[in-house]
Amino acid sequence: MIDADGNGDFDLIGECYTNMGAVMGAKMQMFQDKLLKGGSTKSQGNLIVRAEAVQASNTCARFKFRW
Repeated sequence: MIDADGNGDFDLIGECYTNMGAVMGAKMQMFQDKLLKGGSTKSQGNLIVRAEAVQASNTCARFKFRW
């Protein structure tokens, strides 16, 4: 997660790494994890991702999101 200051500068709030299996396997497909910054163990906040299965598939996909 980044914070955009509006003048083109960005500050890193924190990072969270996971896989689609963790998201889809979470209770009600709602994944929650802490945002960590620079290898620190201090939480910068929480990230919540809610997913919904639209169609069954064995196709492999890779996503990288930056907000």
